[in-house]
Amino acid sequence: MIVEVISPATGKRYRVRIDGLTEEVLVDLEREYASEEQLQSHLEALPLPAEVKCLLARLARVTLRVGRRLLRIGRRLLEIVLMLCARFPGAGLGLLTGALLTYVVACLPFLGAILADFLGPLLMLFGLGRGLWQDLTNRAPEAAATIVSAVRPFTTMQQGGAASGA
Repeated sequence: MIVEVISPATGKRYRVRIDGLTEEVLVDLEREYASEEQLQSHLEALPLPAEVKCLLARLARVTLRVGRRLLRIGRRLLEIVLMLCARFPGAGLGLLTGALLTYVVACLPFLGAILADFLGPLLMLFGLGRGLWQDLTNRAPEAAATIVSAVRPFTTMQQGGAASGA
């Protein structure tokens, strides 16, 4: 199937052919688990700066056109992220801790910026992994099934072909 993506920042259109995209996957991607009001309420309740909330709200408006269907893919991603953060708070806290440690390293004079480029992803990955491990040991069977079912619709989009700008 041909998927058309419109960049929210530039308005430029990209077309990508994704062979594994089936009707069942499209139906699953169209499904919404939260109303507009619920999603907005969750965003407002997050302990984040207003700029970050604005970026998340903009992410929710990203769409894909597949044939005659318009998929609100950004909204779907935001629903999944909010659900995973609610169910696995240790993973979110570990990722946040890794980001804060990266910031501290970046503030070091002279080598801080260079070290942060290298260590930042490792610190965040370690924090995420440690927090997720703690969450999984508390609720192992349920947690693995939740993660797998949440990302299943996106696995067919991993392949894809050559993108062409319009």
